[in-house]
Amino acid sequence: MARSLSIQITKFNNLSHIALLLGAFMSFADLVFDITMINEYMGYDMNSAIATIVTVLLSLFLQCVVVYVTHKKRKRVEILREMFYVLTFIKPGVDVYRVVTKQPQPAGASLTPLDEMIYLRGIELFSECIPGCLIQTTAFVMVKQTNIAGLSLGTSILTAAFISASMSIEKDANRECRKRFPNFYGFIPLDSLWRSVAVCLLVFLIAFAQLSAKVFACALCSAESITVLAIYLVVDVCILYAFKIIRNDFLYWIPTKNMVGSVLLAMLARLTFKWSLDFTAVLQARHPYELGGAYFAFTMISTPIVCLYFGYRYLEYVEGEDVQDDLNYVFAKEQVYGGIGGLIILQVFSISMFLRLIDPQFRSTFTSFKTGGQHVVLTFQTTTNERAKIGVFNNHRSLWRVIEGDVKKWLNENLVIWIRDRPPWFNSGARAMILDEFVENPEMLRRITLWE
Repeated sequence: MARSLSIQITKFNNLSHIALLLGAFMSFADLVFDITMINEYMGYDMNSAIATIVTVLLSLFLQCVVVYVTHKKRKRVEILREMFYVLTFIKPGVDVYRVVTKQPQPAGASLTPLDEMIYLRGIELFSECIPGCLIQTTAFVMVKQTNIAGLSLGTSILTAAFISASMSIEKDANRECRKRFPNFYGFIPLDSLWRSVAVCLLVFLIAFAQLSAKVFACALCSAESITVLAIYLVVDVCILYAFKIIRNDFLYWIPTKNMVGSVLLAMLARLTFKWSLDFTAVLQARHPYELGGAYFAFTMISTPIVCLYFGYRYLEYVEGEDVQDDLNYVFAKEQVYGGIGGLIILQVFSISMFLRLIDPQFRSTFTSFKTGGQHVVLTFQTTTNERAKIGVFNNHRSLWRVIEGDVKKWLNENLVIWIRDRPPWFNSGARAMILDEFVENPEMLRRITLWE
């Protein structure tokens, strides 16, 4: 039985690695299509060309910010090398190689290779893929398009949905994540290859259906009133920020040196995951570190309603005025409700089958009210995995301030044992997490620093 399970897990991991490589290729292909569309738009739609250029540059800038924050404690040459990977568009391939070869977290880096890949994919999704889908879909509604534009739009939607799905799947299937956080990661049933593949396919279909419906609805809304769309997007983000502030869960988990940096990072991280959740239903957004299960459930319920409302506003607009000269194509009522409604039906079916096929114990994570701070404290207090326990230092201090005394006591009771036995998990990455002020014995601090 154990041998059979091991074989199933190995087969699934091999498939997931192939999917990662495919995702990196699709990301590069999407970039090629973006450049092609910029050239196309230059001839007849300068606004779309400029908007596409801005999304690509914004993606590069934000990825550089994430890379700097992740590697700022490392040597300058190592930081510059990571920046070079981003600016030459080969970072997705480099990250996939590091994950597939199971490279450890570098000393001084605040994220593991898997986490760094996921966050950079999230940035790409937030700042390039989703805006690109919106720009191209809106252009279809407003301006006459070529065949290459249709191919580009299809590639962008498939790429965004694939990236969203792979972010959730890779994190859940990761053995270390399942070992350290068994109450959250593990919804993919690895005891059956067909169920594993079916769940992964359903995750992709959920992302594809939500993205297609949302960008179509937003494009229709922008044709009627770009102001209404802008107000909706801003108010929706403000609701999230208010929800997080009221629950004392606004600051992000990644440590920063000052409050200004903490607030700016929190605003960017929350916005990134919200945008990704709204458009692609990225399942990782339900993590207490991100938006949480309760907000995830709220979004999955409210998004179809918003899409139908935008469709209704569009139909009211085209029926009440002569807009044929302003739009490339006027959609009929059957096309609007049929398109949006069909995608919503596909999404509801996929979600239903997904919840039926996953391991039942993880269903509650999609509706949980647990905050990031509660997650950190509960993990430290309940886990028997020492690597997960010492990970408390890798979180923003405000999340675990209430247990600082317990953390300090536990650390100093076990340092002698770890230095003597040198367990594999107590590597340079784990040692770099420890705050100097928590080590009571100066000699112990010296031995950790020099690792004698």
